[in-house]
Amino acid sequence: MVSLRVIGRRVVFALGHLIIATVGIAISTAIFFFMLKPVLSLFVSASDLSQSLSLKLQLFPLQSIFGFAAGYCGTLQRNAFSRDASARYVWIIPTIWFMLCFLAWTPSSVFVETRWDHFFWSTIPSSKGFQLLTTLPLLTSASYAFGSYVAVRRAEAS
Repeated sequence: MVSLRVIGRRVVFALGHLIIATVGIAISTAIFFFMLKPVLSLFVSASDLSQSLSLKLQLFPLQSIFGFAAGYCGTLQRNAFSRDASARYVWIIPTIWFMLCFLAWTPSSVFVETRWDHFFWSTIPSSKGFQLLTTLPLLTSASYAFGSYVAVRRAEAS
């Protein structure tokens, strides 16, 4: 029989990974971006940096890369939280959230963007804001889980 302590610990670990994979990755990517802003100003135009356009790119590649790296490096740590299998299943809740929002969304007019545009490709500020609440958690949690999966497979192979 599994004790309540073990169940509680698993729930806390799962919630911890979920928070890291969704909110934590988005915030830490933004912090990292603003720390590197002086260096980036040598390569990117000042207007792009002032609007933080790199953080709003289609499909959020910076956040996804950061999520993969966090999942991979985190799993390599030698502690119970990092080794917990819930890191590889952290994509499930954001996927359900995304699918509910995706299926429930209806355009206000025929001349407005399509469902796919609204959730993935749109640059309209209101749509981009909605993507931050739906698409970003989906992509960061999936990349976090994939990074964790790759780290586990690599550790098993060696």
